[in-house]
Amino acid sequence: FQYGEKKDWGEQYLLRVARHEAGHALLCWQAGTTPTYLTISARGEHGGYMQHAEEDFRAPLKTREQLLNDVRTSLAGRAAELVYYGAQGGLATGAAGDLRKATAVVRRMICDYGMDEQFGLAVLSDEEAHGAEVTARIRSVLSEELNRTVAVVEENKARIDRLVDALMEHNSLNREQICLLYTSDAADDK
Repeated sequence: FQYGEKKDWGEQYLLRVARHEAGHALLCWQAGTTPTYLTISARGEHGGYMQHAEEDFRAPLKTREQLLNDVRTSLAGRAAELVYYGAQGGLATGAAGDLRKATAVVRRMICDYGMDEQFGLAVLSDEEAHGAEVTARIRSVLSEELNRTVAVVEENKARIDRLVDALMEHNSLNREQICLLYTSDAADDK
């Protein structure tokens, strides 16, 4: 396997990883795509892993909303951990890569794509892009999007719980299994 040997860190660890990965999958699904693979097998530097659908990467351009969906999907693991473990227990190191990715997307939206109302259409230099004002704006956008993502996770906790149960039972899910879980539980959520 390309990410190294499988690690076994116990049931509580797996449950946390399942909730984290289920958060990513939920927000991905809410944005209109379904992950092709989801696992809680810890390998290499990954505690678990969600593989995006290939069409998520093929688009020649992305709108502001699509980029914000990418940010929310990245933040969804942390959001799920906050919902399930609270403000203190929900802060864990497992979200480090996700936070780097979300921060990079927001920085590009502000500095390269002219997609921020505060900074407007100006493209900022590398030096300006790392200034205090831009950093404060990035933090603000990330905070807003995390709050939105937490709300989505809270509203869909039953759906996440079903996905977590399936991950705990099977260790990994493919796209068809994820789709079945979403379509079968849609009727239950009404």
